[in-house]
Amino acid sequence: MMNGPNLVNDIFSVVQYGNNLEVNLISEKNKSGQLVLTSINGQVVFNKLNYSSSETEVINTDTFGKGIYIVKFVTSDGMYSQKVCIN
Repeated sequence: MMNGPNLVNDIFSVVQYGNNLEVNLISEKNKSGQLVLTSINGQVVFNKLNYSSSETEVINTDTFGKGIYIVKFVTSDGMYSQKVCIN
């Protein structure tokens, strides 16, 4: 299976490979918060409450339907999000 795009914003990066999404915090600040993956319809399919900059999170997408999903990182400073397409 072909790898998807690497998506980067100021706070985190999302790398799609095969049936996995790899999320890395890239902010120089020591941030922690909630990592959430939702379908475009708002259904929560992954939720981790205490995600921090020292972690790489690999999310297996085998059981998710094809479509557009939103990766959200919620901190006390605000919410950061990135769309991803799962094929």
